[in-house]
Amino acid sequence: FPECGFFGMFDKILLFRHDLTSENILQRLSSAEEIHEGDLVEVVLSALATAEDFQIRPHALYVHSYKAPAFCDDCGEMLWGLVRQGLKCE
Repeated sequence: FPECGFFGMFDKILLFRHDLTSENILQRLSSAEEIHEGDLVEVVLSALATAEDFQIRPHALYVHSYKAPAFCDDCGEMLWGLVRQGLKCE
């Protein structure tokens, strides 16, 4: 799935479909058209992947004043009023 490259990960994440009717149960997937409803897909991380490829950046939240009503994903409420302040990720 090279069109889904996430920071060059398309060659490091391998997808396999379980096919019990085949001699080799795991069939390597190379395109989205090979996946069907109900398929069991196994995700394998290649040895080519390094720790630098998977660095997780935590949220950097800061107080933000919204100019229009906004929905808060954290509390599930709309931010209304003269001072509509909430947290926003950089």
